[in-house]
Amino acid sequence: MEWSNDGFILNDERERIDLARIIEGLRTTYWAKDRTNELIERAWKNSTFCFGLYHKADLIGFARVTSDRAIIAYLSDVFIFPEYRGKGLGEWMCRTIIESTELCDLRWLLNTRDMHGLYKKLGFIDGDPTSMIRRNPVIAAPHETSRPISPSPTLEDASYDAALGELLKLEFFGMKFGLENITKLVEFLGRPERNYKTIHVAGTNGKGSVASMLAAVFQTDGKKVGLYTSPHLIDFRERIKISGEMIPRESLREILKKIWPLVLELNATFFEVTTAIAFEYFSQEKVDIAIIETGLGGTMDATNVLEHPIATVITSIGWDHMEQLGNTLEDIGCEKSGIWKEGVPAVVHGPPELEEFFESFASLSETKLHWLDDFNETKKRTIHSTLPGEHQEQNVRTVLETLRVIKEKPSPKAIRYGIRHVAELTGLRSRLEEYNSPAFAKRGVRLLLDVAHNFNAVEAVSLYFRNADVRPIVVAGFMKDKEVAAMLHQLSLVTDLFIAVQATGKRALESSALWKKAERTTMNCRDGGDVISGVQLALNQAEEGDTVLIVGSHYVVGEFLANESRIIAV
Repeated sequence: MEWSNDGFILNDERERIDLARIIEGLRTTYWAKDRTNELIERAWKNSTFCFGLYHKADLIGFARVTSDRAIIAYLSDVFIFPEYRGKGLGEWMCRTIIESTELCDLRWLLNTRDMHGLYKKLGFIDGDPTSMIRRNPVIAAPHETSRPISPSPTLEDASYDAALGELLKLEFFGMKFGLENITKLVEFLGRPERNYKTIHVAGTNGKGSVASMLAAVFQTDGKKVGLYTSPHLIDFRERIKISGEMIPRESLREILKKIWPLVLELNATFFEVTTAIAFEYFSQEKVDIAIIETGLGGTMDATNVLEHPIATVITSIGWDHMEQLGNTLEDIGCEKSGIWKEGVPAVVHGPPELEEFFESFASLSETKLHWLDDFNETKKRTIHSTLPGEHQEQNVRTVLETLRVIKEKPSPKAIRYGIRHVAELTGLRSRLEEYNSPAFAKRGVRLLLDVAHNFNAVEAVSLYFRNADVRPIVVAGFMKDKEVAAMLHQLSLVTDLFIAVQATGKRALESSALWKKAERTTMNCRDGGDVISGVQLALNQAEEGDTVLIVGSHYVVGEFLANESRIIAV
């Protein structure tokens, strides 16, 4: 296939696809507008650009406005997965999406770069994706999937605990990328997210800290501030707060009851429902501004239903969730930059090697990019985080740059106070938090908690201990899909005793498996079993003056906090 000024030439059939017709279809998408020619040419010349960074959403949008299915098929082969050109996979995907509205949920097939691995994982016969569709109607029509735990058909008379239990059941049914369900939910509620200003925050690490700092600053400035983050540590309501206060139980129950029939009709996911609840609650309480953290990625994350934030923020770009987001930093950055909106300032803290990549994309999407390294004033600033670690200083820089680029700025006094008192104002926890546990205090042992759950986060924690010249006893548990070996290496640099634990949940790596992996390092390793047993083992091994670190995820730290009373100072 070759590029020419007026279209594509297919080398094998010498068939020309009319570029004008492609442009006509593409111009109907929000982001391309009059720069479509430039976009297509750049995408063709640099296959890693992969149809801009929006191919997942906009290829579908294009499909809905053009009747020429051949163009769509060829485009998908050309732009989405270069290694599969000519194999008909793009044609199959697009044809399936176009010809059957019942299969619209197959959009998720466009959401992974590792198509070959996905096809093998799903059991396609001889690499033919249509074989699975023929054999498995559940995959063909995900919205008809029978759920292993049937939700209650009504919440009319449900108590708060019963209603929350029904919501939590939705976690068993996994995630689904796309904005169709969340759009229907917020439209049913009257588009509540349009009733207040928002700042949209994405990033591999640091987005919870940055979102909380921003909320603390606006709160100190006298604003009524919504804060939506995930996951929670102990109480689900930690995810949805206004000015540091969790959503009341009754408010949560009433909103969930209101939307529950539609939730069941859509087979909406846990995160989609939670996002809708947060948006509605913030509207009901008439917040002035809401800080919204993405769940995963950006482009197809449920929070991306936001249309006009006053700023978007990418706190970092690192290695995590590669199966969903891609196997290169460019791919991961693509997904996160999907929250950008035309004309809205976009603050990005990322590795220097990605700056040119993001600049080119920003020029195409008409986004004003604020690359953090350009903000030289932060090097001379006097505002510092009270949260430990150099990574928190980077988060402060991100917050200051975000506050610099928005029109209505909080006062300097509010900025300083909010950043320094973020934990007490918002309830932010477990960022190298020094936790006062009676059992540990009785033994004279220092206890630190951190929710670091991927390589870059664990690396930052490791750096903190190296700089502090402290070698803690480490109690750690990780999820199965993480880069465990790399994280263990980072921990081996700072500890002599590693205790492997397993949090509750099917995603958690077994403690015995983690212990075996840790045995390959220089650390002295023990299999601690469940979280509480592992923490008890660490306390038993510690001497007065020692430090114990509990790390690995919100689930590990949350399980300790919820069961701390079981720890005994022997």
